[in-house]
Amino acid sequence: MVDSLKNLGITENEFEELVEQNESIKNLEEIDIDEMILILKTLKCSDSTIKDIILSDAFYLTRIKTDIQKLLIKLHDIGISNDDIIELIEGYPYILEKDDYEIDEFVNRKAKEGIEQEEICELLLSNPAIIDN
Repeated sequence: MVDSLKNLGITENEFEELVEQNESIKNLEEIDIDEMILILKTLKCSDSTIKDIILSDAFYLTRIKTDIQKLLIKLHDIGISNDDIIELIEGYPYILEKDDYEIDEFVNRKAKEGIEQEEICELLLSNPAIIDN
C-alpha cells in the first residue's frame, strides 16, 4: 500500500478490500494516487472526507484525472459552488463516476421539461442519483 493512502488513515485491511473491489488499484503508481487525492484537496475536502470517498468508491482512484477535472468544471459551470460540490461528493461519492457529458444530458433533459437552471442544480444536489433516471 502506498504512503499517500496510509497518510489518509486507510488501513492495510481497507486497502485489501479496495483491491478486491477494483484490482486495478494495485497497478497504480503513487504519483497517480497522489494526483487523484490532490483533485479532492483542491476542492478543500478534508483527509477524512477523501478517505471516505476512496473507501466508498474503489473506482475513483482509477478514473482518468482529466475526466474528473472536466466533471468538476461542468458542475461549476452549471452553478454548483465548491462547498455544494463537496457536500454532493460526501453524500453521493458515485457522482465521481459520472462524465461531464452525463451532467449535460441531465441538464438538457430537465431544461426541455421547462425546469430552470437553478432548480436543476437543486434537484441534483438534493437527489444526485436522479442523473441515472
